[in-house]
Amino acid sequence: MRGRSEQAVDLGDTGAIFNLGVLLVGSDPGEARRRFEQAASLGDTDAMFNLGVLLVGSDPGEARRRFEQAVDLGDTGAMNNLGVLLAGSDPGEARRRFEQAADLGDTGAMFNLGVLLAGSDPGEARERYEQAADLGHARAMFNLGVLLASSDPDEARERYEQAADLGHSGAMNNLGAILAGSDPGEARRRYEHAADLGHIGAMFNLGVLLEGSDPGGARRRYEQAADLGHTGAMTNLGAMLEDSDREKALDWYTKAAAAGSPVAMNNLAELLIKEGDLAAARSWAESLANCLTPGEGIEELIAEQLRTSFT
Repeated sequence: MRGRSEQAVDLGDTGAIFNLGVLLVGSDPGEARRRFEQAASLGDTDAMFNLGVLLVGSDPGEARRRFEQAVDLGDTGAMNNLGVLLAGSDPGEARRRFEQAADLGDTGAMFNLGVLLAGSDPGEARERYEQAADLGHARAMFNLGVLLASSDPDEARERYEQAADLGHSGAMNNLGAILAGSDPGEARRRYEHAADLGHIGAMFNLGVLLEGSDPGGARRRYEQAADLGHTGAMTNLGAMLEDSDREKALDWYTKAAAAGSPVAMNNLAELLIKEGDLAAARSWAESLANCLTPGEGIEELIAEQLRTSFT
C-alpha cells in the first residue's frame, strides 16, 4: 500500500513535494533537484530558495535565477543569499539585496551589509552590525568588537562579552587577549572556554599566558594547538623543549618551519648549528632569507647572519 506522502506527491501537494526534495538532498541530489523544481513550478518559494542553495556551487547562474524568483515573491532569505552570491562580482547589487532583506528584518542580511561595508564605510557598517546585534546576532556582536577595538575599547569589550555569552569562541578569545594584562585569571577562564570549544588561537594564547606560572599546562595547550596545525604553538613548543628534550624541540621546529614559520626556521637553524649539523642549518637559513621580503627587519638580519656565518 502506497504511503500517504507518496499519494500527496502524486496529487500535487507542494508541501509534500518540497519535503521529498529535502529528504533526498543528501542521498540523491539529482532527484532532490527535480522535486524542488516541481514544487517551485507550483509557486513554492521555499523550493525556489532550496534550489538556489543546491545549485550555487555547480550552476551559479541557475542558482541566481532561482533566488531572484523567490525574491520576487518576498523571500528575505533569498534576498540575503542573492547578496552573498553577488558580493564578489557585483557589490552594488549585492548591497541592494542585503538592504532589501535587512529592511524586512533579516539579521543575516544586516550582518552581511556590515561585512560588505566595513572597508569602505565603517560608520554604516557599525550601524548595520548594531542593528543585527540588538536582535541577537552573535557574529555581529563579535564584528562590532573587532571594528571598535581601537576607537572604543570599552564598547568593544561589552560587545565581545555579549557574543561570548552566546557561545562565540572568537569573542571569548578576544576577551582573553584584552584581559591578559589586567586580569590574568579572567583571561585564563575566557581562553579555556574558547579552547574547550575548539578555538586554536585560544589554545595558543592560553599557552602563552601559562608559560611563566604553569609550564606543564602551557605545554599541554601548545601541543593541543600544534596538533591542529598552529605554527606558533609548534615554535613555542620547540623553544620550551630546547634544554630538556632537544630531539622533540628539533621535531617541532622542523614541523613549523616546513609550514612556513620564519621564526621556526631561524630557531631551527640556530639549534642545528649547536648540534653541529651545518648543512641542514645552512638550508634553513637560506629558506628563511628567501621567505622574507626586504625591510622585514630583525628576522631578515638574523637570516643573513646565519647564512654568512658558514663562510
